[in-house]
Amino acid sequence: MISKTENNKIINKQVNFGFYLLKIVMCFCVICAHFYPIMPLILRNACLCAVPVFLFLTFYFAYKVFDQKNNNKFREKIKRLTFPFYFWGIFFSIFFLIINKYFNIHHISLENIFWQIATGSAETINPPLWYLFDTILLLIVFKFIFKNFSSNKITFVMSFLIIFSLFMQYSLINYKIFGNLAYGLKFTLGRLFEILPYAAMGILFSKHELFNKFKIYVPKAVKIFLGTIILIFMIFSNFSGPGKNLHFYYAGISIMIFSTFILLLFNSMKFKSEKIRTSIENFSKYTLGIYCIHYPIGILLLHFINKNTHPIFLCILIFIISGSISYLLAKNNFIKKAVV
Repeated sequence: MISKTENNKIINKQVNFGFYLLKIVMCFCVICAHFYPIMPLILRNACLCAVPVFLFLTFYFAYKVFDQKNNNKFREKIKRLTFPFYFWGIFFSIFFLIINKYFNIHHISLENIFWQIATGSAETINPPLWYLFDTILLLIVFKFIFKNFSSNKITFVMSFLIIFSLFMQYSLINYKIFGNLAYGLKFTLGRLFEILPYAAMGILFSKHELFNKFKIYVPKAVKIFLGTIILIFMIFSNFSGPGKNLHFYYAGISIMIFSTFILLLFNSMKFKSEKIRTSIENFSKYTLGIYCIHYPIGILLLHFINKNTHPIFLCILIFIISGSISYLLAKNNFIKKAVV
C-alpha cells in the first residue's frame, strides 16, 4: 500500500512532468509565432496560448512563496528573471552593434538599445524579453497583494483582477491608453492587463489545488472528450480578441479558456518510461535560455538561409540551435543563470 503522503508526492511529480513537456512545446510555439508568418490555424492558436501558459505556470508555482511569506525565495525568483533580462538585453545590443559596424547587415540605433535595456522591447534587438519585464512587475505587485490581504481574501482579490482585466480589454480602455505609445512601451505596458488574468488564475489553481483535483476526480472519458473538443476548436476556430485586433495579441476569453484546458490536459499526462521522464525534465530546463535567445538567432539566420526555406524548418533550426547554445552555456556557472 502507498501512503497518502507518498501518493501526493507521486501526483505532484507527474504534474511536473506534464508541465515540463508543455513548457517545451510552448517554447517552440513562441518561435513559430515570430518566424512563421502564415501558419496553419491550429498552430496559430497554440502560439497565442504559449505566453499565457508560461505565465500561468510561473504564478502557479509562485503561490507557496507568496503564501508562506518567504522573502528569500521571492528574491531568488526576481533574480532568476532579472539576470537574463539584463544579460541578454545588453549582450545582444552590443552584439548587433558589432555586426552592424563590420558586416552592415542589421542596423540598430541608440534608441533601440535604450528600450531594450529599459523595458525589454526593441523591435530590432530582442523584443521577447518584454515577458521577463512584465513577469517581474507582476511578481512585485502580487507580493504587495499577499502582504496586505489575508489568505482568505486572496480568492476574491484574484477574481477581481481577472474581471477588471477583462473589462479593460473589452472596453478597449487598455488599447486606447497604450496603443499609441512608442514600440518600447506599447507592448510591454499594453500586455500587462492582457496577461494579468493568467497570473491570477495560476494563484487560484495552486491555492485550491485544482490541477490535482482535476487529475484525481475527473474520469478519463471526460478528459478525452475535452481534449477532442479543444482539438476541434483549435483546428477550425479563429481566436480573435476584442475590438477587431485592438489589443496586443493576448486579450480575450477564448485564449483564457483554451490555455486553461491545455494546462489541465498536460497535467493529466502520465509517463511510464523513466528515460522519457528524465529526458523531458532535463530538456525543459533550457526553455528559459531558448526563449531569451531565439529571436536574435532567428534574425541572424534570416540573413544567411535560403529565402525559399519553409518557415517550419527555420523554426526547428532556431529551436535546435537555441537549445544547443543554452545547453553549452549552462556549463559555465556564471552564464548558467541566464539560461536555466
